[in-house]
Amino acid sequence: MIDDERDDLLTEELLLVRHSGEIPEVALHTSLYYLSSDDDGPKLRLTDEEIRQLEEAALARYQEIILRDLDPANRKLSLFRGIRRADHNWRRLIQFCNKTGRSYEKFRLLAAPALVGYLRQELAEVSAGKHQPSINCSAAGLRTFAQTIGIDPAALPAGWAGLCEQEGRAVWAARQSAAIDPLPSPVPGSRGESMQPTNGKWRVGIIGTGKHGSRYARHIVRDIEGLELVAISRRSEEGRSQAAQWACRWHADWRALVADPEVDCVIAVLPPTLNLQVATACAEAHKPLLLEKPMAVSAAEAIAIDDLFTRKGVGLTIGQTLRYNRVLSSLRHQLPSLGHLYGFTANQRLEPATLDWLDEPSLAGGGVTFHSAVHVFDGLRWITGQEIVRVLAKTRCVHSLRLEDHLVALVELANGVIGTVDCSKIGPARSGCFEFIGSQGQLHADQVHYVGESIQGQNRLVLEMGEPVSTIESLLRDWLAFLCGDRSNPIPGSEGLAAVRVCEACLRSAAQGGWVEV
Repeated sequence: MIDDERDDLLTEELLLVRHSGEIPEVALHTSLYYLSSDDDGPKLRLTDEEIRQLEEAALARYQEIILRDLDPANRKLSLFRGIRRADHNWRRLIQFCNKTGRSYEKFRLLAAPALVGYLRQELAEVSAGKHQPSINCSAAGLRTFAQTIGIDPAALPAGWAGLCEQEGRAVWAARQSAAIDPLPSPVPGSRGESMQPTNGKWRVGIIGTGKHGSRYARHIVRDIEGLELVAISRRSEEGRSQAAQWACRWHADWRALVADPEVDCVIAVLPPTLNLQVATACAEAHKPLLLEKPMAVSAAEAIAIDDLFTRKGVGLTIGQTLRYNRVLSSLRHQLPSLGHLYGFTANQRLEPATLDWLDEPSLAGGGVTFHSAVHVFDGLRWITGQEIVRVLAKTRCVHSLRLEDHLVALVELANGVIGTVDCSKIGPARSGCFEFIGSQGQLHADQVHYVGESIQGQNRLVLEMGEPVSTIESLLRDWLAFLCGDRSNPIPGSEGLAAVRVCEACLRSAAQGGWVEV
């Protein structure tokens, strides 16, 4: 090959890497493979200098997309991903620099003032009422990001935490609402601030009292002192007999329950395609809502639900109850003992579905991905403290006809760790395993069978998990404390949205083939 042809090939690949997508390192490896190994490529033996140039192009792209998401001028552009993505890409950049022997200290000097400038402008514009906050990460996440790029959190502009997702933004929205609404509804769950229950108890209405919704009802009637079940809604006549059993009113139409003046707050346990309608009615009625997972069957609907409750200043809690399983709590507590996390596997394997509506797209909205894997994705985020940033998924129908009953996915965390998730409703036996591999050993546990072990070298130590607890009862107790203003929201809408985003990305990946960004 003559030198001019070689130069043209390298120039073209340099441009492709320099102007690649959201993961420049993938573009880099694609170019290296094409140039040196691909049967359809030129089969070049690249010099160290040529490899260095390609790596520099990937580094420049990393820096470009990080600064893009720290520039408030880009907020209304479709390419804008926000501070959360800037944090993810910063972590990827650090890993890339460590792998390739490069320093990122000079770029830290650009990123740090960019973040501070973004927050200052955001505070000024939000305070002036120009728009709602656009910060798409939690206060804890932003604080950690600031520290990793060399900023002391004490040096951040005063009031920055109130711009962030979860409680801070809910409080901001409530204050904005109070400025224009003569009868504002306070935000349940902000410490020191709560709605007032009637006669010392919160009067609850449950929409959907089938198999799972009945569990909520029974716990409220039997176990939760500060909650009173006053109404249920179920379309079938069985709701009438259930209401008699639980000494409460029955509404055949869920809208009547939301409008019932005796109902202070609502629990919805429904086919998820109904969640947006029900959530909208509850927010408009200023009634706090505990919404069973999945929060929605698309990120767009989940965003609409979360934004509406934030604007109205009403509490929204998501029923991701697996967080209350003691096995997951133990794994979260034990994970730091593994040192650096290198990999993981997780599964949730259940019996084939027996409810017809779970295979009906107009009701279920999705198959095992939204109805089972959503728990696993939320659990992984909660245990590791890491966001899931991209997935490569495959689905199939084994017993079902229309909606997938088997999902297998490769999952990448924000820190670059990759693992596998396998969820199904195809076999006659149950399991719910989580395995984590780290620099100091491994953790294995099964949340269905309540067993776990720590492995170091050839030694296996059985972990004591304690007695199983009712995850629904535990969530209800925390929800009550949230309503009373005694604690923060146990699982806010932003957490439900994050899990939905991962589910949606899995289905996109399965349909399109290849990795998909969350």
